[in-house]
Amino acid sequence: MPDEDDKALFRKAMQGVKPLKGDASLFNRRSPIRHNLENKNTGIPVDLPLVSDNYYVDDESAMFFRRAGIQHKIFARLKKGDMRPQAVLDLHGVTLNTARNQVVEFIIKSYRQSLKSIIIIHGQGFGSRQKRAVLKPKVYVWLRQLKEVLAFCPVQARDGGAGATYILLKSSRNDEQV
Repeated sequence: MPDEDDKALFRKAMQGVKPLKGDASLFNRRSPIRHNLENKNTGIPVDLPLVSDNYYVDDESAMFFRRAGIQHKIFARLKKGDMRPQAVLDLHGVTLNTARNQVVEFIIKSYRQSLKSIIIIHGQGFGSRQKRAVLKPKVYVWLRQLKEVLAFCPVQARDGGAGATYILLKSSRNDEQV
């Protein structure tokens, strides 16, 4: 804890500074949550990657992501829904922290099982207290931070429309990590 001298020094340094206007929640930084899974070969617990919540995306372009090197044809197939999903994660009714944990675990487990195409159902936000999407933009932010994710985009109406996301994962066959 800071002592009184530190507090006085801080107050003096902050004289004349005006607080920022807007959403203060952007500056509330929580410590990332550690995730644990077992190494598929040894059964030894390993840490999963940490993902940050400290960014917010809310424009249409954020719904589409493709890493460098992913062929246009492959991304076009993903967008059309031509890649049959091999697994689905439904986040309806879960909290933000629970959703973050489930997304990271789902991506890592799917990757380790050599799945290529998966879907995450995040909803459109109609059921949230804010009456706007809360999970959807966070899912986009989390997915961009995971190296296993090659691309993602909104699903076709037949698979859930704007309330879900197609995800293309990289191959785990040649990956010697974990």
